[in-house]
Amino acid sequence: MRFFPLIFLIFSLMSVPVLAMEPVFEDDAQGILQGLLATDGKSGDASAMEVTVMERVQGEMVTRVITASPGQGVNILVEFDSGKATLRSASRAVLRELGQALASPDLQGRRVVLRGHTDADGPADMNRRLSLERAETVRSFLLSEAGLESNMIEVQGFGEEMPVAANDTLSGKQRNRRVEVVLVPLGDAGPESPGLGDALGVDDGGAIKW
Repeated sequence: MRFFPLIFLIFSLMSVPVLAMEPVFEDDAQGILQGLLATDGKSGDASAMEVTVMERVQGEMVTRVITASPGQGVNILVEFDSGKATLRSASRAVLRELGQALASPDLQGRRVVLRGHTDADGPADMNRRLSLERAETVRSFLLSEAGLESNMIEVQGFGEEMPVAANDTLSGKQRNRRVEVVLVPLGDAGPESPGLGDALGVDDGGAIKW
C-alpha cells in the first residue's frame, strides 16, 4: 500500500532543489519486496544529482560525494524521538514488515543500502550525522528482529540533501523524513565491485564516492 504518513524527525532549513520525481512509499512486506524488485538494477532518472553523504568507516564518520536519485529504491517513513536516533514504538511494525521483505527468498544473497533522509530544520552537518545514526538504528533493529546477516545491510546518511517535497510546509517536511531502501545490483560482491560503484556512485578514477 502506498501512503504518505506522519513521521517525526527534526533538521535544518536550506535552499536545496526539490526532486521532481514522485517517490514511492511502502508500509507492508509485499509492497516493499515488489518495490525493491521493480527498482532492481535501476540507476535512477533525470532527477539524479550529486550529494554529500555520511557513512561510518572503521568507527569514524566520514563524508563522500555520490550521484543518487530517489528512483533507485523504496521509501519507508519511520518515527524517531525529536532530534534523536531513538526509534519510536509506532515504527516497529513497519520495520518488521521491512525485515520480512528483506528475508524473502527472492532476495537471498542480495545486499541493500539504507539511506537516511531528513527535512531541512537545523544545520546541514547535524542533519547528515543524525540521518546516518537513524539509518544505523534501523539497521540494528533489522539485524536483531529479522535475523538478517550484518553484511547484507549498508547505511548512508543523506541529511537534507535529497528532498522529495518543499521544506516550507509541515506536510513537505513529513515526506522528506524517511529511510530509502536501495537494492544493490545482482552480482556485486562488495564495495570494490564495479556494479556497486554504478549503483552508489563512483568517480572517474574508479574510487567509490559513497
